[in-house]
Amino acid sequence: MATTISEITSLLDDAELRYQINEDQQAIAIGFEIDSDSTGYRDSDGDPNVLLVVEIKENGEFLSICGPFAWNVRDCPHQPAVFESLVLYQARCKMIRFDYDPKDGEIRPNVEMPLEDAAITEMQFHRLLGVMLQAIKDADAIISHAMKTGVADPSLITGGRVAAETEADSDIERLRQLAAQAGGVEELEKLLGGDDPPKDSGVT
Repeated sequence: MATTISEITSLLDDAELRYQINEDQQAIAIGFEIDSDSTGYRDSDGDPNVLLVVEIKENGEFLSICGPFAWNVRDCPHQPAVFESLVLYQARCKMIRFDYDPKDGEIRPNVEMPLEDAAITEMQFHRLLGVMLQAIKDADAIISHAMKTGVADPSLITGGRVAAETEADSDIERLRQLAAQAGGVEELEKLLGGDDPPKDSGVT
């Protein structure tokens, strides 16, 4: 059996996370406030927040989690160095990849999992979320440095393969700790399209 939106929301409910749903796009948005002392990452408003969007594709046989507009290099004069930094980071970490949209400068980290006829497990889902959160926090140093200086400095890469695996082992507990800080995400309609506001899960 393929994975459904309701199965994903059930996993989020079990972790006591708040989220918003876009049924038409088969997508769920989750907002996290991260520890500002542990990373220099900031969103487009300058806040230590991360937006993750879970998308169910191919009739539930494929799942992806992305961080829309995690970084934007539309006006950056050092794009080659940024792209080199992305490759350097991606080569050192499992699962993570980066997409770039030349139309608006968006850099979007993401992880993907082919499910085929299987339902995703709680451990698998929490690992995907944990890897995404950790990658955004860890990759920001090398990416931001490249954006400012035009230099891709691999020494700025923190975490990496071993750290990502260690973080994944404690995903469930860490997500429960983050649950108190997780909030609804007003940007869902803008990110996923559609004229109507996304349906709220009712979780408060």
